Amino acid sequence: MDYLKKIEAYVAPWYRNVPHLPEGGQRWLADNIWWIVLAFVILGAFGVLSLLTVAFVGGALLTAFGGAVGATLGGLAMLFALVTLSLAIANLVIGALAINPLKNRQEKGWTLLLMASVISAGAAVLALLLAFDLFSFIRDMMFVALGGYLLFEIRRYFTAKHVNHEATKAPTIQKTK
Repeated sequence: MDYLKKIEAYVAPWYRNVPHLPEGGQRWLADNIWWIVLAFVILGAFGVLSLLTVAFVGGALLTAFGGAVGATLGGLAMLFALVTLSLAIANLVIGALAINPLKNRQEKGWTLLLMASVISAGAAVLALLLAFDLFSFIRDMMFVALGGYLLFEIRRYFTAKHVNHEATKAPTIQKTK
């Protein structure tokens, strides 16, 4: 997890000078991020099942009807699908593991979401190298950047300093004249 702290320290300045969400929007997002992640995990599980079906059926059809060239393309498609599938499953597992810590506003939940973002960025680069699809790469990196923006907007709500500060905040006493 030490490498994630280095990534966090490296990426945090990128989002420092961008327009920020209003305080209420940041608080709402911090309070509700756990069920948003839960929804993405459920939808992602359906996506993984769809990708699995398409990959195996497509690979079998290419191999069965394509001859030597089809078998080669089917094998390459299967390799690409298995790499994509393994990274998608890793993101689903990390997202599922982040739900309870996010619900309890623990830093661990935020760090797990940062890990999922790093995996998503790596998957986009890997997909670019394997599929040579520049437009998908740009789309994926835009989503990673947007997710990173939202993630760094709520970062302070998941740090130990903020949680302890809120719990130990003493009531203010107003002086009367």
